[in-house]
Amino acid sequence: MRALYVGLLVSQFIACFCGLGTVYTFGYWVPALLEEFDGSNAQTQVVVGLLQSGFFLGGIAAREALKRWSFRAVYAAGGAAASIAFLAVSFASNLAVIYAIFIAGCGFQWAWLASGSLIQRHMPMRLATRYSAFAVTGSGIGVMAWSAMGREMLPRLGWRNSFRIISAVFALCYAAGAAFQSAPAPLASALGSSKGAYWSILRVGTYRHFLAAVVIGGFGYMMVFAVQGAHAEAHGLSMQDISWIYLTFGLWSVAGRVLAGIIGSWVDPLKVWGAAQFLISGSVVAVALSQTLVHFAVANAMLGLSSGPMIALVVPCIRELMGVERIPEALVLVMVFQASSSLPAPALAGLLKDKTGSFVP
Repeated sequence: MRALYVGLLVSQFIACFCGLGTVYTFGYWVPALLEEFDGSNAQTQVVVGLLQSGFFLGGIAAREALKRWSFRAVYAAGGAAASIAFLAVSFASNLAVIYAIFIAGCGFQWAWLASGSLIQRHMPMRLATRYSAFAVTGSGIGVMAWSAMGREMLPRLGWRNSFRIISAVFALCYAAGAAFQSAPAPLASALGSSKGAYWSILRVGTYRHFLAAVVIGGFGYMMVFAVQGAHAEAHGLSMQDISWIYLTFGLWSVAGRVLAGIIGSWVDPLKVWGAAQFLISGSVVAVALSQTLVHFAVANAMLGLSSGPMIALVVPCIRELMGVERIPEALVLVMVFQASSSLPAPALAGLLKDKTGSFVP
């Protein structure tokens, strides 16, 4: 049993390492795309918004796929989609082709939803909370790894060859993660079709409150990763400096997720999650007001530490609100509603930069 649990943790860790780690650090590549295609900030930031939107919206198809295929097959298909998408966009002749990065975001979500749901299906609540939190440290370690790889690859290889290497790494990592997927015992659900399940979940008042909090909090949190690279470059920081900023976030986010798992396994996860939102708000403001490498590093350390519960405890919170059998549908709704702001937000931030000359006018 312990080997099964560790395998599930590794599988979810890989999904977070590749998926969320890339979503968080993709803003690092924005200055290179701006230089390559000479597009406006608004047009280029759409790329980041599409990657994020793909991650949030990919759960709709992933939930339907889980009804027809095994968890392992869905996980592997997601990894293949992410790998192929990065390889394809590396040959882009114009900025519009880069928008196909949306497919990679969907792939990230397929693997993340499959592996995250399995932990909850196989483990009791307290153990699942702890293992989920430890697994999502993969996002923080992924931020450190991808930012370090970007720092070394971009000046030597350019963004195109860098994307091809990333594509190969995705293929290897997701293949390994798929091997650890293990089918759970079937659940008898009284919810009927997915459409009926979604409406049934939305009728629960406490879930609607949680959903609103996730959407509002996620708007500001995800915005940071969309514009931070261009924002830091506008203040005279080099690509090397920007890489160290992302690495700082990744390091402290690992600590935040581990602490969230420990605290959340003893204290009501909903209370821990809610308290963290106030700390995240202050950290986002600190990033916005940063002008030097030290300021950015401190602000990202604050953001990484305070964001631990927001990421590590979202699935345990949904389990506590809705029960284990409703996790996939409830999680899909969270992602879909977050997508409503993930695509326009970076584009609006880029438009603000184009019109005023600053992300913080």
